[in-house]
Amino acid sequence: MATPFRIKRSSVPSKRPSLADIQLGELALNTYDGRLFAQKDTGGVGVGTTVTLLNVWTENIGGGTYYNEGNVGINTTLPPSPLSVGGVYGLDTTITTVASTSATTIESFSISVYRSSRVQVQITQGTDYQAADLLVIHNGSTASVVEYGAIATNDYLGTFSATISGGNCLLQVNMSSLASSTVKVLSQKITV
Repeated sequence: MATPFRIKRSSVPSKRPSLADIQLGELALNTYDGRLFAQKDTGGVGVGTTVTLLNVWTENIGGGTYYNEGNVGINTTLPPSPLSVGGVYGLDTTITTVASTSATTIESFSISVYRSSRVQVQITQGTDYQAADLLVIHNGSTASVVEYGAIATNDYLGTFSATISGGNCLLQVNMSSLASSTVKVLSQKITV
């Protein structure tokens, strides 16, 4: 009778093996998360220096979709945005609930990482809607925003401004009424 082949495993949620748990060339499986790990030789000398996750995508069982829980980089090793391409382009989304007429931040980015952003905004307030395209830029101390396209189903629901605060460029909305609104933002940023 054949002997079953088993790799090291754990059923503890989010448990990741340490260097001491596995040897170079050995695999470890988290059976709860479905994550597969191996020791990685980053020095090229046959000695494991880190444990790496081999399957970074998570499957939505039965849903036919896959997702990643962190930032994804294409042609970049340290992606600063949920999707970063070539170390130049960053793509991000936010959803903010606003129930104020004061300036409310709906998007923020580090002024040391990004210089400008093209932003698409959609506001929903009951059965009224507004969509706008904006450009945001800063010089390290002053931020500017221009709205170059806007449409609304009735009256416009809000206006936009930009400012620098604590090392970040903030895109803000000033709503016309106190009624609760949902503001969805898609931003495409370009590095400094």
